[in-house]
Amino acid sequence: FNSLQHPAASLCPEIAALLRFLQDAAPASFLTGSGSTCVGLFSSQEEAEAARRCAPACAFSYIAKNEDCGLRLS
Repeated sequence: FNSLQHPAASLCPEIAALLRFLQDAAPASFLTGSGSTCVGLFSSQEEAEAARRCAPACAFSYIAKNEDCGLRLS
């Protein structure tokens, strides 16, 4: 639980819009820290890519994929 998620979304409309989008698009989503990053967890690369194409204009996004040696960003 991130107790800063609601205040950050209240103060920044872009955070609120992105969190609403992710809540509809991803099985799990959350805000990290005080709002530096919104995260959506997807079941497949294809679902992540589809969401990325439809993301709000305010979103600057990367897709991270779990690898044996860490994460790969695309």
